[in-house]
Amino acid sequence: MHNKNKFKKLFLEEFHIENKAKLIPFANYMMPINYSGGIISEHLKTRSNAGLFDVSHMLQIDMPANIQITNKLERIIPLDLNNLGIGRSNYSFILNEDGGIIDDLIISKLKDENDNIFFYIVLNASRKEIDMKILSNTLGGSNIINERKNFCLLALQGPESRKILSEIFPEIIDLKFMEIININYNKYDIFISCSGYTGEDGFEISINNNVVKTILEKLMEYENVSLCGLGSRDTLRLEASLSLYGNELNEIITPKESSLMWTISKKRKMDKNFNGANTILNSKKPKKIKIGIESCNNTIPRHDNNLFDNQNNLIGVVTSGSYSPSLKKPIAMGIIDIKYSKIGSNIYFESRGEKNKATIVELPFVKHKYKKN
Repeated sequence: MHNKNKFKKLFLEEFHIENKAKLIPFANYMMPINYSGGIISEHLKTRSNAGLFDVSHMLQIDMPANIQITNKLERIIPLDLNNLGIGRSNYSFILNEDGGIIDDLIISKLKDENDNIFFYIVLNASRKEIDMKILSNTLGGSNIINERKNFCLLALQGPESRKILSEIFPEIIDLKFMEIININYNKYDIFISCSGYTGEDGFEISINNNVVKTILEKLMEYENVSLCGLGSRDTLRLEASLSLYGNELNEIITPKESSLMWTISKKRKMDKNFNGANTILNSKKPKKIKIGIESCNNTIPRHDNNLFDNQNNLIGVVTSGSYSPSLKKPIAMGIIDIKYSKIGSNIYFESRGEKNKATIVELPFVKHKYKKN
């Protein structure tokens, strides 16, 4: 049994317990894995209505966006941060010297009431310590970084999320995918970004602990808002083929191998002035690539299951796998030798000592529904 006292509590833990959440240890926190309705129900309600997730375990930080900080950040983050617009967010990562991914992140540029421009960054909970260490080393001290410790992060995801959230915050009605606004609510700043981890239209809301319960109560008044835990968050992100740190991403996988070269702008590719640039940009075709897998029977391909061709050669590994509630079949993503990655090919995954037939399919499994225009 886990010693629950070792783990940090979410600010809203009592609320989750009152709502019959099943809590499990995850990234040093006790987190809701699901509520009484179960993972499949939460998943399908997010796809059809709106799912509400508490992701306050994530690391939220901000820092001034002056030229010195921007240039230092560009050493480790391969984004064109100087030209990131105010009110814009971008997906990227922190790279090590070899071009491996230390963490993936979303970085936004915002302006406060005094017209000071700053970066707001959301990073993975499991990478908090290493991220803070690398950022403070890069920036020349941790005093530049403000960790937003007294803030919750809620994610409202699904086709009804925009209508519901705009009744509380009318300013978000026209927010497009990867845009963010800073709203003053009861004298507290709230950041609302049009983003999420489900492939649906949705929002992430950074709220001071002093007002989060007020906003949560308002959201819970809507019948078509379902509380959702980590279980459905994982199945939703897998269907949308979004990479998870520790599964599809790690310190030895480069952006090229994880099919993320689209995140690096032409300017940054030309300048080649970020960690691992030569490794990432000089290598011809990657030797390995991310693929989608559909099982040909009811066995689910699981994380770390080996992948084989029909000659029994080891060709790759499953990185994430689950039953897909939307497609009603087992699906997975994997990293595989590129020469075996043709869509439609059959491969085999080894589960409990048995080889199971599967097919390589196009990603994403479920079409993204982001609001782009």
